[in-house]
Formats: sequence, structure tokens, C-alpha cells
Amino acid sequence: DDQLARYEAVLFLATAAVIVFGTSATWVIASHLAVSFAVTAMFARGLSAKFASGRILLESSRALPSAELDRRMWLYALPLVPLGLIGWINNLGDRYLIGGILGLADAGVYAAVYGLASAPFMMAGGTIELGLRPVYQDAVSRGQTDRVNRLFTLWLFSVTAVCGLGVIIIA
Repeated sequence: DDQLARYEAVLFLATAAVIVFGTSATWVIASHLAVSFAVTAMFARGLSAKFASGRILLESSRALPSAELDRRMWLYALPLVPLGLIGWINNLGDRYLIGGILGLADAGVYAAVYGLASAPFMMAGGTIELGLRPVYQDAVSRGQTDRVNRLFTLWLFSVTAVCGLGVIIIA
């Protein structure tokens, strides 16, 4: 695969840059960004070559012109754009408020404690999700309503129980 060879070359160059210029955080982050942009560019170039005809098959082998596909993608994606801002405010906004009210030192302590305390809960929830999500999605795709409801209840109960146990342990 030509695409795989290019990807490996980019990874090699990023690794070489870190080795040559040093293992400072700046060079590691810069090489990571370079690899991310290069892989994205290669992927986009591969897709544009693959769909150069301007048509892509969707919805039971019906072909859509690329302008129509673009319009549909924007209609789908536009309502999701605010989710990034909402997620940022939800996850990081409190640190800026604390920093503005109490000072940067207190915001730093809060961020460290919050990060350490939330990690086990995030890992527990993520582990349960990774275990149940494929089974849940399979039941949804097969239209097994009773099984979907049981799995969803199990999912919610499991996360609630594990996180509740964590709160009890911390308390």
C-alpha cells in the first residue's frame, strides 16, 4: 500500500526530528502535530482521489452528486458544532472561574485534584461503555427492543454502582 508507506515515512520523520532536535516537550508536540497534519492531508488526498468522479454511493446504491453530499453533510454537522464549545465549558470552564476568583495557584491545585479524582471514574465508565456498547448497538441494529432496554438499564446501573462505590471509598 502506497498510503501505508507514506504514513510510515511521516512517522519516521517525526521520530527522527525528536531524536535529532531533542526530546523536549516542544519537539515531541511539534512532531505529533506534524504527523497529525500529514496523515490528515494524506487521508484527505486519498479520499479525493478515490471519489474524483464527484459521486459517492449512499443509501441503497443511489448515487449522489458531490454538491448534494456536501449539503447533506453540512445539514448533519452544523447542529453538532456547538457541542465542542459546550464540552469545553463543561470540562474546563470551572478552572478559569476559579483562577479569576481565587487566583492561578488555587486553580492549579483544583485542576490537579480534579484530574486525579476524576480519572478512576472516567476509566470505570469508559471500561463499562467499551464492554457494553457493541452488544447494545448490535441489539439496536437487530431491532431487539427488550434486549436493548435490558442492556441500557444494565449500562446505567453498572456505571452508577461503580461510581457510587468510588464516591463511598473517597468519602
